[in-house]
Amino acid sequence: MSRIICFDYGRARIGVAYSDPRKILATAFEAIPCKKKREATYEEIKKKISHLAPFELILVGLPLLLSGAEGEMALEAKKFGEGLAKFLSVPCVFWDERLSSSQADRILREGDLNRKKRALFSDTMAATLILRNYLDFQAIAEKKLS
Repeated sequence: MSRIICFDYGRARIGVAYSDPRKILATAFEAIPCKKKREATYEEIKKKISHLAPFELILVGLPLLLSGAEGEMALEAKKFGEGLAKFLSVPCVFWDERLSSSQADRILREGDLNRKKRALFSDTMAATLILRNYLDFQAIAEKKLS
């Protein structure tokens, strides 16, 4: 059985989370710093996640504007996801992640972490929330179809 790997794209760091093989649990992995060249970032990601493979799907959070339109960051996230999917030879799905970063920050604030520590964990928390949302949606969709 394979997993879903989820990315919360950012210009400085990319938060990573992954599912269990049954696609029930979402687990935070780490934040991977972006390299100057996109190919180098893809190489670093591949190296860090290889022990979790195989993957059936790459899930990338799509930071839509509150209006639902795609802004500059959404376009960057799409380029990142499409390139990574090609690099890893795994299909990619984009998932609306509006407000996931603020939700992650709120959760971390409730954990009584200072701003510096919240910054360390916010990207992976956001990726975990995006993946959790996607897995919940898939489970509901499966129940409706059966």
